[in-house]
Amino acid sequence: GVLGILTTSFVGVILSDYYVVRRGRRASRTDVEAYNAAGLAAIALASAVAYTCQSHGVGILKLGFLVALALSMGFYSALRLTVLKPGTLSGGRVPPSLALAERDE
Repeated sequence: GVLGILTTSFVGVILSDYYVVRRGRRASRTDVEAYNAAGLAAIALASAVAYTCQSHGVGILKLGFLVALALSMGFYSALRLTVLKPGTLSGGRVPPSLALAERDE
């Protein structure tokens, strides 16, 4: 259903961001954006297409969560590496004191 499609769309963006866009490196504390426009766009687009495929598709396209995972990874990678590169929108940055804060226990 819809929940499975949305969840796997989020997972696709997270995996793609870490393994494809950042190539296994964490974001530096000064480069964390207030919001990720490419991620939001990829989730919305992949979820809409996957839901449509699940509702009207045949064969493997009826598995909307797999379609959502593949599309969100592809859309996010394409958007983040070409059009919506990090820092291109004026959404502001998260203060370094809040970004990726690690606490020593």
